[in-house]
Amino acid sequence: MLFTNNLSFFRTAALLMLVSIVCAFHYQAVDEKIVFERKVTYPVHPQFKSQSQDILDGLEAGGILQRYLHRFKPPGRLYVEFYDGEFVVKQGNYISQLDVVEMPSVSFESFFPLSWSFLNGYYTLAVTDMTKTSQSARAVWVNMRVDKENVKTGSLKNRDTMNDSTMNAEFFTVGFDPQDDADTLVPYVPPYITEPDGVHQIVFILFRQPRKMQPLQRLKFRDNWGSTIQGHGVQDWADYYDLQPIGLNYYTTSDEGLFYDT
Repeated sequence: MLFTNNLSFFRTAALLMLVSIVCAFHYQAVDEKIVFERKVTYPVHPQFKSQSQDILDGLEAGGILQRYLHRFKPPGRLYVEFYDGEFVVKQGNYISQLDVVEMPSVSFESFFPLSWSFLNGYYTLAVTDMTKTSQSARAVWVNMRVDKENVKTGSLKNRDTMNDSTMNAEFFTVGFDPQDDADTLVPYVPPYITEPDGVHQIVFILFRQPRKMQPLQRLKFRDNWGSTIQGHGVQDWADYYDLQPIGLNYYTTSDEGLFYDT
């Protein structure tokens, strides 16, 4: 009798364990499906593939986050301008420190059709200062929204591309104003290079957030993007929050002997 009861107990325990394993796999599969559904892809329209490749070539020429962006296909062009367009960021062009003191204006031009998903998404804009050996955070704005009243749409015809009579979808340009539309995670600080340590690459990255409101976990310090690990940068920070890059642009600057005695 005792043996029978023990056998029954072990059978019940084994059954419960099997059920828990099946449930675990089930919930894991559900969670993976949810994560997959959150991942939004923006396939580049064939008419814009050459422009997308030009952006990628510019990033590779500058050695910008090559490991992080090894599968990145730019789905649009990120425009960054200072002083109402007087100084425009153009894939690695040189701009003096004195010309980037104020916050820039930022806009995004798509290589894919306008969608409800993009209009209603949340976005992050990060600015990182890259040297040969390290990175530091210059600014981070999170929870940015698209200003739906100021979305400029147009067909392929008026985007200076070849006509495509079968393409009726609208492509678009939209501006982002971090001061009004976002939470400031790291206040903007322009480059302030006080030593002759070579060329700095100031990289602007527009990310799509995987969920609505990002948690406001401020960086303890700007160097190495809040880490004590040398070489830690924006790519590690973005991966932690599962951010998806959709637009990049950068300029270069240097000390110019402005803030130190030669």
